[in-house]
Amino acid sequence: PETRSMRLWALLFFAVAALALPLSKWTMKSSAGGPSYPVAVPCTVFAGLIQNGLYTDWWYDTVLQNVSSDPFNVPWVFSTSFSLADTSGRILLRFHGVNYRAEVRVNNVVVATSSDMMGPFRLFDIDVTAASKPGSNDLQVTLWRPQNTIHAPTDVDLAISFVDWAPLPPDQNMGIWREVELLQLPNSVGVAHGLVNTTWVGGLGKARLDIMLEVTNYGSQAVQGRLEVAIAELGLTIGKDVTLAPNQQAQVTLLAADYPGLVVADPKPWWPAQMGSPSLYSLAARFTTQGGVSSDEYQTRFGLRTVTDELVTLSPAGPKPNRPVRLYRINGVPLLIRGAGWSPDLFLRMSRDRQLAELRYVLDMGLNTVRLEGKMEDDTFFELADELGIVIIPGWCCCDSWQHWDHWGPDQYRVAGGSMQDQARRLRIHPSVLSFWYSSDTLPPKDVEQLYLDSLRAQQWPTPTVAAASNMVSTLTGPTAVKMSGPYSYVPPVYFLEGDQAGLPENGAAYGFLTEGGPGEAPLTLGSLARTVAPEHMWPINPAWNWHCGAQFGHFRSLDAFAGPLERRYGPSSSAREFSYKSQIAAYESHRAMFEAYSRNKYTRSTGVIQWMLGNSFPSMIWHLYDYFLVPGGSYFGTKKACEPLHAMYSPNDATVWLVNSRYMDIPAGVQVQATSYLPNGAWFGDRTWTMRALKADGVAQAGSVRDIMANASSLVFMQLRWRLSEQDPWEGDNWYWAGPQEDVLDWASTDWNHTPCKVYANYTEMSQMAPTKVTAALLASRPISDTQSQATVRVTHAGGGALAFMIYLRPVDKAGQEVAPALWSDNMVTLLPGESRDLELVYPSTTALAGVEPEWWSSAVHP
Repeated sequence: PETRSMRLWALLFFAVAALALPLSKWTMKSSAGGPSYPVAVPCTVFAGLIQNGLYTDWWYDTVLQNVSSDPFNVPWVFSTSFSLADTSGRILLRFHGVNYRAEVRVNNVVVATSSDMMGPFRLFDIDVTAASKPGSNDLQVTLWRPQNTIHAPTDVDLAISFVDWAPLPPDQNMGIWREVELLQLPNSVGVAHGLVNTTWVGGLGKARLDIMLEVTNYGSQAVQGRLEVAIAELGLTIGKDVTLAPNQQAQVTLLAADYPGLVVADPKPWWPAQMGSPSLYSLAARFTTQGGVSSDEYQTRFGLRTVTDELVTLSPAGPKPNRPVRLYRINGVPLLIRGAGWSPDLFLRMSRDRQLAELRYVLDMGLNTVRLEGKMEDDTFFELADELGIVIIPGWCCCDSWQHWDHWGPDQYRVAGGSMQDQARRLRIHPSVLSFWYSSDTLPPKDVEQLYLDSLRAQQWPTPTVAAASNMVSTLTGPTAVKMSGPYSYVPPVYFLEGDQAGLPENGAAYGFLTEGGPGEAPLTLGSLARTVAPEHMWPINPAWNWHCGAQFGHFRSLDAFAGPLERRYGPSSSAREFSYKSQIAAYESHRAMFEAYSRNKYTRSTGVIQWMLGNSFPSMIWHLYDYFLVPGGSYFGTKKACEPLHAMYSPNDATVWLVNSRYMDIPAGVQVQATSYLPNGAWFGDRTWTMRALKADGVAQAGSVRDIMANASSLVFMQLRWRLSEQDPWEGDNWYWAGPQEDVLDWASTDWNHTPCKVYANYTEMSQMAPTKVTAALLASRPISDTQSQATVRVTHAGGGALAFMIYLRPVDKAGQEVAPALWSDNMVTLLPGESRDLELVYPSTTALAGVEPEWWSSAVHP
């Protein structure tokens, strides 16, 4: 029953501080001897050494290549202390993550052994009441490193690897990599890991909420009491009587069928940001014994949303047979997944500021999803995703011990099942979590899959799951209905737009749901390159560059697959500056094309695409939309252009023009789309304007064709696409393409798992003959827009010369000339006609003194 007094209590309930005390100040020392280092936990051993001034330039040039792993082949000991006024109640140490094995001692009493504490994704509550005393208590944690690499198939420690994404951390990230907390429970009961399931009643106007909470009796005596739950935004407090046996952990449910207050009228659904508002509600709970002693308070936030998936049949244009494809829906509405794969810092150092910056980049690019392949971020990450309205797909890793099933033993099965349960407990409350993919490249054996399914079921996992991120059929769960067909290395734009029409929907084309893939290489901008390699290694391309191309034991360990096509298409480079600039153009056009193709084909031939990858764990020339320094380049701005809310796009494979609506609102008839073609000297070559019929929310329509214009081109042609809502509105969506008489011809028959080569490459070398131009970038105004961000208006102008000012890259700098990052631009890599100016908006950290904006464009980089 609900009472007025309980509702009044709820107002106080939310103000009570949690009793969990973080233990962050530690020392660490090698068991082989040597100095003791003060460290802030969470940290790995190597991260702790960086904190102490060792290896501070680990990311520079080839420094990390020369760091030995020998010091980390022995255990390391982390030590701290905690104080207790008394030892009443139950005293717990809560470990959110250790890597890989740990022995824990309190006052030199072993309270957990290395056979008990194993696996970085396990959550451990250790009862240390018997070993504790009033006053100061000593705590020691001895850590053993994992053995977990992709090139040693007998490695079976289910830990964290970076596969072929980056060099191997010398310590394999051994350490206390997540928080440690001290809890003193007034009674013996703890409340944690909530779940709120939503059922829509006759649409989104009414919701039924079913609540589940994990309630644990850590004591040796049975306990009777009352679990009380409050939802502040509903003015609701409810309770349930509970009896717990000694050492029992129970999932306690409060169902809408029993509590009328859990039937909510006019609810505020949680939506991904592009679909609506990511509304959140507050949930708080505590357990009070019959004697009136209250437990610790559990507080979290949740969203009202449902996630469903279905297998739909899409029709490829080529001769391949139809097959089922997975489509996700949020609150019953289909969502085209447009996302990228997450890569944390190489030494697992994380901060809220960094996470927020990266997730803001996701939204700024128009993406909606982040895939976590075996890199389970902390609670703050998921809380930010909930707040911002970003969809998260967690799952286990490929290629390493997580897929070395043939060599698993009892320990691995125990760690795998426990990890699955613990992550399900932790993540099930978050509305941002779309699905769990419990294997990556290959299908797990039947017994392993059943272990995962049982673990998920035990935690009443609320969203769909997928057996593998590749196209397979499970005997337990059926077709995965996704594909992992690549590419992972460079392909030209036409690859994504042509492939399904070539009858090769599995080979990377914009068909189905691609769980990972993309144009691969994305060389660093010149500023980031100068921060990454030594001056003597800046040019030409050399082993220092290769060291920054993923892991050197992997397939993608150089720019060989990229540099050749770049030269063929844009001409040879004579400097790092020219190569880097041309690389940004190539990355822009190829990444734009991928997201454009999947968007153009949505719900008819495609349901999702995950770019490989979002960022990097260290400075890298491959697989990113922004680099390790948070500097966005060509791949970022190409993606942002493709995913803008209303987008006019060109399909080079058939010279058609399309209008893609990524808004979840109808567009009335009368929108105009215009395609205007220019020669390299800026002279007009031809144009077409189309007036569109009404376009449905999240819909796509073909505007028309420019085949006749392109057929008349005997030289390089630049085409500007733009749109306006009506004849009375200004033109928007400035989007430039370029094409010549010779375009890319793919050699589909030679396709392999990582790319499709070209029989013939497009020839854009005519660009080198364009007349020099002058470009200026003026900082007009700057103003604060929040406590942490400022916004500047930048005017970029084609200030002279007869040719187009092509692909102007704008670089914000501080007084020291260092690039300002993160930087959120309204647009970048823009092209201007002679005499044209554009005002662009830049959002940047308010702690940075923005000194100016430096432009780089074709003639400045190629003919400086």
